[in-house]
Amino acid sequence: MEYKIDSLPGGKLDKPENWKATAKTDEWYEDDWWLQEHPEFLKAMFELYKTSDGKFGLKEFDNDGKPFYDFKKVPTREVFQNYLAYVRLREGAARIQYRQQHPNLDAWMLLTKKVTRLATETGKKRLTGEEKAIQKAEKEAKAYSLKEWIEKR
Repeated sequence: MEYKIDSLPGGKLDKPENWKATAKTDEWYEDDWWLQEHPEFLKAMFELYKTSDGKFGLKEFDNDGKPFYDFKKVPTREVFQNYLAYVRLREGAARIQYRQQHPNLDAWMLLTKKVTRLATETGKKRLTGEEKAIQKAEKEAKAYSLKEWIEKR
């Protein structure tokens, strides 16, 4: 026996057939957003699973006790729209600059391990030998001043 919901409030949840070619990504979140927006449906599916001895509905937790439906890594619609624009950009400086202009996108990409560091952390200026020496001297002077202050107390 197969159950199907023909009509859901809020539109279509299935990924369009040509999605990957047009969006430049295989990621799709409409179904996750729908579940977030309709917690009563999700709760009913959990209850159905329990009352039908696991034959129907949705399992709430995996065997380790972790929730199956953890929405922490699901982006907001706005962040996902920014991501769709991001994946269409040429790799390199344009993408880094776009992430810098959209910190919520950048944070989500770090959370989901699409990037290894925030865009503000990439492109940090490399110091010359003279600048490194000055920084080292400044640190040592601060440390010495602190030591003197402690000894005077």
